[in-house]
Amino acid sequence: MYNPTKRQKEIIDVSIGLIAESGIQNLTIRNISEKIRISEPAIYRHYNSKLDIILSILEFFGNNSKFMLDKLDSEDISPLKKLEKLYLKRCKEFSEKPEITRVLFSEEIFQNEKILSEKVKEIMTIHRNFKKFLLKIKLWLFPVFQKTLCIFSNRAF
Repeated sequence: MYNPTKRQKEIIDVSIGLIAESGIQNLTIRNISEKIRISEPAIYRHYNSKLDIILSILEFFGNNSKFMLDKLDSEDISPLKKLEKLYLKRCKEFSEKPEITRVLFSEEIFQNEKILSEKVKEIMTIHRNFKKFLLKIKLWLFPVFQKTLCIFSNRAF
């Protein structure tokens, strides 16, 4: 599991902000170092390139997603409640850090770098694997839905 140092987390956060402000073109080692107020070589002690920084952003998000989905899956609550918690957690996360959405859903970042596209696919797979959970919701909701239909079908409208 990717566990960035305090400085790496700072570099990730600043990088997300720079991408959100002006797109991927604005993400340079120089701009990052100016924003953090450290030298460019200091950035290179933590990351080899701009590509490594972007990969770290994706890795960090992917790991957080996996942790959150695993935790949700293990909770002893109804599948519907799990879905609600997932939705609310993502909404909160994206509203507190709207810039992350600009990075994660930015086509320009991923279209020219195969390794970045692969990383995004990997994150999407984490979410697709959560479909077992969604199947549980479907299986849980079906009897509820049937019962509701029975109740309403016996009533006159």
